[in-house]
Amino acid sequence: MIKNPSTKINLWGIGVLFLILLSCQYKSAVLLPQKEIESVPIRDHYLVLILLDGSRPQEIEAGVAAGRLPTFKKLFFEEGARFKNVITAFPTVSSPCHQAFISGLYPGHHGVPSLDWYSRSQDLYTDYLQPHHLRYTNTLFFNFRQFLENKIYTDEPQLIFRALKGHPSLAVFEPANFGAKYYFPRSIPAVPAYHSFVAKNHEHWDFASAKYALNLIKKLPTQDLPRFSMINFYGMDFTTHFERAHSTRVADLYIYYDRFLKELYKNFEERGLIKKTTFVVISDHGQHDLEAAVDLPKMLRRVGFDTGHLDKKNSQVVWGNHATGTTNLYFKTNGDWRQRPSYAELKNFPLNNKPVDLIKSFLKEPDIEAVITPEGPWLTHLHFKTGHAIIKRRWQNNQFLYAYEPDSDTDPLDYLKNPVIRSWVEKKQFMDAEAWLEQTHDKDMPDIVVAVPQIFDDYRAGDMFLITVKEKQFKTDKPSGHGSLYKEDLRVNFMLHGPDIQAGLYPYARSVDAYPTFLALFGLKSSHSIDGILRKEVFKSEFFNSTKLHQERVGTETGLAMEEFENLLKQKIHQSELEDVEKYKLEQLLYTLEEFKKDRAQYAMP
Repeated sequence: MIKNPSTKINLWGIGVLFLILLSCQYKSAVLLPQKEIESVPIRDHYLVLILLDGSRPQEIEAGVAAGRLPTFKKLFFEEGARFKNVITAFPTVSSPCHQAFISGLYPGHHGVPSLDWYSRSQDLYTDYLQPHHLRYTNTLFFNFRQFLENKIYTDEPQLIFRALKGHPSLAVFEPANFGAKYYFPRSIPAVPAYHSFVAKNHEHWDFASAKYALNLIKKLPTQDLPRFSMINFYGMDFTTHFERAHSTRVADLYIYYDRFLKELYKNFEERGLIKKTTFVVISDHGQHDLEAAVDLPKMLRRVGFDTGHLDKKNSQVVWGNHATGTTNLYFKTNGDWRQRPSYAELKNFPLNNKPVDLIKSFLKEPDIEAVITPEGPWLTHLHFKTGHAIIKRRWQNNQFLYAYEPDSDTDPLDYLKNPVIRSWVEKKQFMDAEAWLEQTHDKDMPDIVVAVPQIFDDYRAGDMFLITVKEKQFKTDKPSGHGSLYKEDLRVNFMLHGPDIQAGLYPYARSVDAYPTFLALFGLKSSHSIDGILRKEVFKSEFFNSTKLHQERVGTETGLAMEEFENLLKQKIHQSELEDVEKYKLEQLLYTLEEFKKDRAQYAMP
């Protein structure tokens, strides 16, 4: 029976627990801590990151055009840099996407694969919005790209707060805040919880964020001022879910953000710091309008499953249980939850004493647009109603290369209209991530060849992802939602203003590119492999002439071979008295490492 330590709670409880989660800064067991140093030498600079959760670029563009957002217009449209097409991570939901731009890693590589997931090794269903799992905040992060290098440098959360060790940083309403000196909330802010979940005035989350950030920044002496501040506004996401993305109420929220940004800018200007401060506005995912909800348990019953989910021993399926356009499914194979089913087993799955092709069965459902599943570590199958394609990967020279291979006479991503991509497909060429972004950033389903396969690198991700048709989402009927593979959900904001930033409109970037770009502003570069790249094009030419980037100091200097790290994990698990959260982390890492080795031995690289 799958363990689910959570309890049913009402909307008020959800609000309270969500706030507690954001205040959590649990210190987990660390096997390979960062070399103890008092401070990392950094460039004399300040960076203020404003996250507008669920914000869409077109709404800011419309507000500027209408004259409602004068501060946005001045800082980012006239004096700053903007990217026209910024592609976020998959799945397009908050928790995985937040960590992407403050770690430079995709959800399949940073350790938060979804809002909720099932641990095969611990038989535990983890939901980051439930009370028992609040302690896991800041605990389960890990740079899984280290496995590919066979060198483990650190098992600490690789977040920008930690990269700036020794220098004050601030996290407002950000659960992934490991290393931040200041973080909010430390206790339950009852007023915004009441207003949001009882009175439905979701803007009060943002009033609380702005109040805390401004009060702290204004009262701190300059020597204690955060070098990096991350200020999250969740009101946009909540409001958009209950209103249309282009509603008047949403437009009014942007005006509030504009005024907040003006006051924040004024404070740094009055301190004489404006010539060494960069302001950034970013979003984690987009939104699109919806018409109805999909009843996933009913669908699973039609396919042939007993939908006990977490409560019945005889259930053969566990699913992600949040209201989004995607869900991750886990299947019991041969009576064993620890055994992950292969692609062949998913196409010949025993249900009610007969074999069932799960992929075909789900695609027959009118509300399902796509079924995504891996075949080993190097192949990802995209099954759409419009056809089937395989994404192939290689690991070469410390980077992934990708190939797109649609079946004959099909093109589910609608990429072959591009003659460059058609040439790659015909020649079966593997291209790097930047090449794929360049050719697909403006498509209806942008960057899928790179964005999707990474999720299965984390062995906590599902065996299969279901994607709803565009006008629907799972679980709850709302006017607006996200989670899909369409540009409305994948396209986000990324705009910068500062003394080192070259003004202009740039064609494309990814959300994971934010992390190395932020590091560069502090004179740092990542010390080990990440998914994001430094967006040099937004910097003035003289920046790199006068600034030498030094490696951040994270983890051991030489690293451990994977076998050494595996032995260290086993010793720690078996020889130490561990708290349950610490044991959970280490056992999950060991399971992932063992599955990684098994897969690499079984499946050859294409």
